[in-house]
Formats: sequence, structure tokens, C-alpha cells
Amino acid sequence: MQPEFARELEKLGFGRKQSLLYIALLDLGKGTAAEIGKRAGMNRTTVYDIVDELERVGLVTRVVEIKKKTYRAEPPEKLPVILEAEAQHLRDMARQSQALVNMLQSVAAKTPAAPKIKVFEGEKGLRSLYDASLLCKTFIRSFLTADELEAFDPEYAHSYFERRARKGIKIRGILNDSEASRGYQKESKKYLREIHLVSGDKMDIVPEVYIYDDTISIFSLKERLGVSIESKDIAQAFKKLYDLAWERATEMDGGKK
Repeated sequence: MQPEFARELEKLGFGRKQSLLYIALLDLGKGTAAEIGKRAGMNRTTVYDIVDELERVGLVTRVVEIKKKTYRAEPPEKLPVILEAEAQHLRDMARQSQALVNMLQSVAAKTPAAPKIKVFEGEKGLRSLYDASLLCKTFIRSFLTADELEAFDPEYAHSYFERRARKGIKIRGILNDSEASRGYQKESKKYLREIHLVSGDKMDIVPEVYIYDDTISIFSLKERLGVSIESKDIAQAFKKLYDLAWERATEMDGGKK
């Protein structure tokens, strides 16, 4: 077995057991559920379930033979074809969902918005908190430690940057000065950023903070914990505090705007 290959498949969205089973079957070439299970370290019932899942996405083919049922792994070259088809399906669903949003908004209860506090745990939760900011209607004010974000998940981070820029959402950031932060500053135009760098002795904020619309999002990447506060009054107060910090950061960063 090649656990590093399984991890790469997981990055593409496949589950752990799906990845291990596909690699085991790829190594076997062809095999029964019992043979696959032995190679992948899974019981036969689990193998049947996972094989069915992989068959539905097109990575496994069922082979009918006399008195036994065997399976064959599709060649790795088929992966990009499968993922591109899935990506197109998701793009189509995203377009269709807008019509559904408009329909649901028409029936949503018209009650005054109350302040909300949400907690997000784990890597998946933090990604969900970042994704929520893609609904921003204005621009994002942020405190950020680039090194922490790069250590968290650089692949996701850059995917998020690209999606935010495609949506035309600008971000204003006060960053701890570091090599990673200077790299972010060089790509400011590409990712619709406006950045000021502040030395660590003046600002050493580890959690990342986003302030936008009526929302404050706090990301503790080391602790894998996020908090979202939705409140017009609190957000407005933090925007004013941030703008004061931005003025000071402008002076410290050589007066650049």
C-alpha cells in the first residue's frame, strides 16, 4: 500500500477508505471483494459499500465471471476526466441555486435580524467560516498572520484567494511583517488586496480577524477554532477601531496607501 498516494487522493475529495481501496485494487489489477479487502485491510461488507461508491463515480468496473464477481480499477488517467465532469456538475448546480435562493428569500420569515454567534471547529469548520466571507457585499477588513495561514492549508488558502478575487471582493489587511506577508503584498493587485505590514514588536496578533458587512469572524488556526459574530452594532464598532488601526499602520508602513 502507498499511504502517501491515498493522502493525495483525499486532497481531491475522495474519502480515506475510497482512496485506500482504489489503490489496493489498482495494485491488484483485478480482484474479488475478499481479495480487495485483504489487500486494503477492510472487511468484505465495507469493501462492497466502497466499491459501489467508486463504481458510481467511474473509478471501478464490475467484471462478471463464472461463479464469482470481481472488480477492476479504472486507469489513473481517468481521474482528471471524472473530476472535470464533477466540477462542471457543481458549476451547473451553483448557477441553478441562485434561482432557488431568490425563491426561498420570498418565503423567509421577515423578522428583525437578531445578533448571532456561531462556533466553527476543526479544519472543515474553519474552511466553512472562510467560505462564508465570499458572501461579503462590501469589502473585508482584516488582521492576518500570513505564516499561520500558510501553515494551516496553503492549497486551500490560495484557492480561497482566487475565488474571492473572482467575485470582486476586495480585502484590506494589516499583517505581521514576514517573508510570507511580503509575498502576499507582491500579489496584491492579482488578489484585490491592499496591505500594510507592521513589525512583530508592534503587532503580534496570531488569530486572524475578518470584519465585513455586519459580521466579525475570528480564526484561531493553531487551535482549529473559529467564531462568527453577526451584529450590526458590534461590527460597526470594530470597523471604526480597525480604521484607526489602518491609519496608524499606514504611517508605520511608510505612508503607503
